[in-house]
Amino acid sequence: MTSQITLLHCLRQRTYLEAALRDGFMLTDHKVTLEFTKDNETLGRELLKPLIPFIPQPDLRKKVEDIVLSNMVPQGDLELNKLLMGIGAVGVAAVPMLCFTEVVGDGRDLNRHVQAFGRYAVAVRREWVIASGGDRVIYVGEGQAATMHLARLLGALRLLSSLGASKPGQFLFDTKVLALVFELACFVEIVAHLEEFEWRIVGRTGLSGGEKETGKKIVCPLKDILRVYVNSVNDVPEIEKIIQNKAVSEGYTGKFPPVDTIDKILG
Repeated sequence: MTSQITLLHCLRQRTYLEAALRDGFMLTDHKVTLEFTKDNETLGRELLKPLIPFIPQPDLRKKVEDIVLSNMVPQGDLELNKLLMGIGAVGVAAVPMLCFTEVVGDGRDLNRHVQAFGRYAVAVRREWVIASGGDRVIYVGEGQAATMHLARLLGALRLLSSLGASKPGQFLFDTKVLALVFELACFVEIVAHLEEFEWRIVGRTGLSGGEKETGKKIVCPLKDILRVYVNSVNDVPEIEKIIQNKAVSEGYTGKFPPVDTIDKILG
């Protein structure tokens, strides 16, 4: 049974659309910020309290207790921020990804999305995005229950990974584990952006070594393209020609995706 949910990728220029149809969608760097709370003074301490039992070394456990439970530690706020950064509660990275917005029937106002991301677009099957390693974004709110549970889970993972390498009174955090945390964070977004109904295909980040996949092309076969949108009727003939050539190169004999102006989906 064909899904009624389609996913839309918008582009700002016709040349970008042409390249996407010919060569594939390109993974481009997007800023990913890992910050479970901006209120380190209160929520940061609440985040860390349940993690204290995970620390077997008495000196390290005492240090965290002093930072979290007391305001008497010299430079306590600085130490708190260092610890939050260490467990992965704060961080920034440029991550290669491809983003889509979810469209269900005719009930979605896409004006703001198109204005922000471009008046050229390709609608693809959700199944193709999933098969290409994509998934729907998880939306969380600052300091809310799911956010804090997620932060504590990741924090516990980071603390446990640091114990073997830590020195007396000092944590040494493993960057490979932080890379895993960031890979999950790539599929998390703040609830203020909930209206985007976003899906993402995320490439390798290179944070734990290996090649970063910025610029990688992901080809979408013609059978998985449902519709193509352009800015003007003047764009239609050239895009239809590219689709015809793509069908020949793929040996595709099915129905071609229609090419419409973007205004058709903007109420």
